[in-house]
Amino acid sequence: MQKSNLKEKIKMFNKVTICGMGVMGASLGHTLIRYKLAKEVCGLVRREEVIPDLIRLKLAHVATRCIEKAVKDAEIVILCTPVSLIPQLLKKILPFLSSRSLVMDVGSVKKPVVSACSRIVGKQAGFLGCHPMTGTEKFGFNNFVPGLYRGAPCILTPEKNTPDWALPRAEKFWKQLGAKVFIMTPEGHDTSVAWISHLPHVVSFVLMDSLLKQKNRLPDLLNIAAGSFKDMTRIAASSAELWTGIFQENRREILKTTAVFEKQFRVFRQLLSGKNPAAIQRFLSRVSEERRNFKHSSSS
Repeated sequence: MQKSNLKEKIKMFNKVTICGMGVMGASLGHTLIRYKLAKEVCGLVRREEVIPDLIRLKLAHVATRCIEKAVKDAEIVILCTPVSLIPQLLKKILPFLSSRSLVMDVGSVKKPVVSACSRIVGKQAGFLGCHPMTGTEKFGFNNFVPGLYRGAPCILTPEKNTPDWALPRAEKFWKQLGAKVFIMTPEGHDTSVAWISHLPHVVSFVLMDSLLKQKNRLPDLLNIAAGSFKDMTRIAASSAELWTGIFQENRREILKTTAVFEKQFRVFRQLLSGKNPAAIQRFLSRVSEERRNFKHSSSS
C-alpha cells in the first residue's frame, strides 16, 4: 500500500462483513483493519471459540455466529466459503441484507455460482461474482497472509442482473486492497481459470499420487525429494473439500484442459521415444523461452 493513499482509505466503508474466516477471509480482514478501510470489520464464524483469537490477531473488529448480527447494516458482504456452500449461505443471510448491500464471493468457479446467486438475491440486494487470484495451500485463520491481495489479479464477473452501482463499488473495494481488477464474463472466467489454476492443481494432485504409489518399492523416495518436487506438489496439500467442490463445479472446462494436457504429454513421450535429442531440445527451448517471457511480463 502506498502511504500517499492511506488518508483517502480511512473509514471508506462503514461495515464490511466476512462470512468464513479461513485464509482468504482472515487475510482480507487483516488488510481491511491494518489500512483502516472500514469502520467495522465483522467476521461470521462457525465456532464460538475462535472469536477471541480473531480479535487478538486483528483479523476482525467483532466476530459472531449470529447471521443477523453479522450481516445487518453491512455495505459489503464477502462470502469466503467453498463454492458448493455459497448459494446456501446467501439464502441464510438474504433476510438481513438491505437493497444497497453488495454481496461478493471469492470462489474459484463463477458461472454456476453467479447463476444461482443472482436468482436467489433477486432485487433484494446486489450480488457480484469475484475471484481474487491468490491464496495458499494452507487453510485456517491462523495461516492468514498479510498483504495477500496486494498485486493479485481479481476477476469481477458482472452479468445482466448485476445492479449498475455494484460494479463501481466492487472495483473500488478490490483496488483499495491493492488488487489488479479484470472484468470477464462468468463463462470466460471459468474457461480461463480451468487452464491457469484448476489444471495445475489436477497435475499436482496426480503427480503426488503417482509418487505415493511407489513408496513400497522405493521407501526413501519422499525422503530425498527436493526443490523441483516440492515446487510441483506444494498445492497438492490444499484443502480436499475446497478442491472437490471446484473440480465438480467446473468439471466440463477442466475435462477439456486435461484432454489437451494428455495430448501434449503424449507428444513429449513420442519425442523421448524417438531418441532425437535435437527435437527434444527444440521443444524444451520453445517452452522455456515462453516461460521466461511470462515471468518478465508478470513482474513488470
